[in-house]
Amino acid sequence: MGSVASPKRLGPVAAIMGNQQLKRVVVLFVINLAVLLLAFSPYLKTLFSSDSYAHIEEGNGLYYQGHLWLGRPVSYAIMAILYHLGVRVTSHQLLLKLILLVCSAAGAVIITLLFAKIKGNNDWKTLLLANMAVLLSFVNIFIQEFYYFPEAGPVFGFGLLFTALSVWFFFRRQNIIHLLLSLLFLVLSLGMYQVLVQLYICWGMCFWLMESKFTINKRVVLRFFQLAVVCIIASAITMAVLVLFQQIGIAFVSERNVSLSAVWGNLAILVLQVQGFLWGFKHFVAFNWVVPLVFLVLLALLVFVLARRKTKLVGWLMVLFTLAANYLSVFLLHAVTDSVWAVPRTLVGFFGLFTTVALILLFLQPPKGVRWCAAGAMAVFLVFSVIHIGGFGTAQRVNNAVDAQIAREVHEEVLRYEQKGGVRVEKMVVGQDASPVYTYPENIGYSYGDQNYRVWQNFWGAVAAYNLYTDSHMQVVTMSDEVYAEYFEGKNWDTFNAREQLVFVDDTLYMVAY
Repeated sequence: MGSVASPKRLGPVAAIMGNQQLKRVVVLFVINLAVLLLAFSPYLKTLFSSDSYAHIEEGNGLYYQGHLWLGRPVSYAIMAILYHLGVRVTSHQLLLKLILLVCSAAGAVIITLLFAKIKGNNDWKTLLLANMAVLLSFVNIFIQEFYYFPEAGPVFGFGLLFTALSVWFFFRRQNIIHLLLSLLFLVLSLGMYQVLVQLYICWGMCFWLMESKFTINKRVVLRFFQLAVVCIIASAITMAVLVLFQQIGIAFVSERNVSLSAVWGNLAILVLQVQGFLWGFKHFVAFNWVVPLVFLVLLALLVFVLARRKTKLVGWLMVLFTLAANYLSVFLLHAVTDSVWAVPRTLVGFFGLFTTVALILLFLQPPKGVRWCAAGAMAVFLVFSVIHIGGFGTAQRVNNAVDAQIAREVHEEVLRYEQKGGVRVEKMVVGQDASPVYTYPENIGYSYGDQNYRVWQNFWGAVAAYNLYTDSHMQVVTMSDEVYAEYFEGKNWDTFNAREQLVFVDDTLYMVAY
């Protein structure tokens, strides 16, 4: 005669979660980790962003201290702990990227299981389709930029995980304890990377709509108010910390600080320029048609199912309100800063909108044909994302190779000068010509924002890159006004020319990159 396993025989984790729930968690986590490994495998190699080079010689722990300068105390704490444990952001890249992968996989599991809880359906077909929808937020060419900066892997990874936990606790139970836990994890998330508020709003609004069952009443209004208050308080705490750090001199005032006076100009940029970038993807080859096509397919399926269910007007309005709130959240921070820096990592909530549409569709229990169409559209999106992420990763490897080649050519000139003059070159500075070229021709189509830019155009990382690739120990100095005026001012080059772009004065190399 069989017997039911006791909690002790199940083990402590299974006793808390239940054997079936634990199985779902493990299976979903393995699936997510496998997909993420496949998508971001090009980044598991040792690669350097233009910023990464600057952190190679971080004996004083400058990198983790930099998070305080940006008003990100949680990032500072985590990176400081890793630093004091002996982890270095450039020599231990694989570890930092694995932290990002594992946290992302766990975050996706949390959001998927929350969907299953609110829907009240844990069957595998529902879970796998919902998980595919959630992965749209974690496997795309915007979040790909998180992997481009290996030194920030734990920052982005724990930030994503804390955001998912914040949403989880908000909807897990409706009591003050869970509201406070939601607030705590959102504060932790924004204390790592402020932009992640976009995903909190996207996922939160999505589950708010599902929890409401597409109806409006006092309880639904109260839940929306609670969701908004958690977001507002967490954002206010984050801003207060930043302002405090600036006042006491820990954080610096950058060109991307809050400025209400710039709102109208920023809105014009967001409408006239950024929308074309998002939907036209002018800077991303071979991908420009997939994004709008997949979104239109998912949106059309959602409209079809809503109409088929004879949804009341209030239901339509709530769906429209949810999607509008999701989309506008992507631009909230950009609208109120001194300048619009619309690069992929600052727009990650954009693909949260895709997740929202897909999850709402699945929540409505669409017919089998609609589910297959949605699955097909999401699969196309994920496949093209993986392909294009691979393109960016390959471009970064090529970028590093050309950086290294130029470093070796410069080193040959250094050795020639030293042998000829009997002087050891110990100092170096890199400047720009009259019209700088920020990308190599090999990477056209895979360079945007901060991605895949030549290190020789970044004064903070160029000398470190030279030292890395030539096993040298040059000291960074400032450009001499006299040398620049005599040899470089007003001149422009389109290729590397050692004779014209390198000037030696005693023990110092002055270089201007084309």
